Amino acid sequence: MFKAILKGSVQLCLSNFDDLIKAAGAWTVVLILFSLIAQMADFGNRAMNAQLIAQNPGKFAFFVLVSLVIQFVAASSIAVAWHRFALLGERPATIHLRFGRPEWRYFLYSLLLGFFMAAVMLIFALVAAGFAAISTGLSANETAAAIIAVLLMIGFVFAAPLFARASLMLPAAAIDRPMGLFRALRFGKGFGWPMVFVTIVLIIPFILLDLLIMTIMVSVSAGLPQLIVILQFVLLKGLEQIVVTILLLSVVTITYAYAREREDAGNQPDD
Repeated sequence: MFKAILKGSVQLCLSNFDDLIKAAGAWTVVLILFSLIAQMADFGNRAMNAQLIAQNPGKFAFFVLVSLVIQFVAASSIAVAWHRFALLGERPATIHLRFGRPEWRYFLYSLLLGFFMAAVMLIFALVAAGFAAISTGLSANETAAAIIAVLLMIGFVFAAPLFARASLMLPAAAIDRPMGLFRALRFGKGFGWPMVFVTIVLIIPFILLDLLIMTIMVSVSAGLPQLIVILQFVLLKGLEQIVVTILLLSVVTITYAYAREREDAGNQPDD
C-alpha cells in the first residue's frame, strides 16, 4: 500500500500540473503579496522581536489576525479544489479564489482534526509530565524536561498514524460526503502507517531543497537590493509551497480513494 499511495500521489501531481497550478496559484500570489507587504511594514523576519511588538502591539495583532485568516481561507480553498478535481473530476478555474459552503465545511472539519490532535497530545503530555515527576522526585529540572520531551516525541510517533487516518474526513467533507471522526478512524484502518511513511518520503527532498535555496540565495544576493532578494526568495518559496501542499493533499486524496474502493467492495477490515 505504501508504494501504491506514493506512486498515485506523485502521478496525480505530475500528470495534472496545469490543474495543480490553477488550484493553488492564485492563492499563492495572494500570500506572496501579503508577505511582501508584511516585509515592507517591518513585520517580516522581525515579527517576533519583542521590542517591535511592544512598540506596535495593535499593528502586530492586526497583522497576525489577517495573516491567519488568509492562510486558513487559502488552505481550505486549495484543498477543496484539489480533492474535488482528483475525486470528482471538477477542474479548478484558471483564477481560483473560491470560498463557499464546501470550503467552510472543510475548514470546520480541519478544526475538528486539529482539536483531536491537540487532545491526544495533551493526554500524552499529562502522562509524560506525571512520569517525569515520579522519576525526578517532583523536582522541575533539565532531566524532567528531557524526559517529557522524549516521551512526547514517542507519543507523537505512535499517534501519527491515528492522525493520518482521521485526516481522511477532510476529502470526504470536500466532496460532500462528510464523515465523523470515529467513522474516519474506522474508514482509514490499515492506511495510517503507509500515509505517514509516504509523507516523510515526500517531505525529505523539499527539506534538502530548502537548504539548497538558502545556500544559493546567500551566494547570489550579495550586492543586490534588499527588495530584489526578498522577491526572489518569496517567489522560490511560493512555487515550492504549491508543489509541497498539493503533494501532501494528494496523499490524503489517493488514500481516501483506496479506502472508498475497499469499502465499496465490502472489504472493510474488522475493528
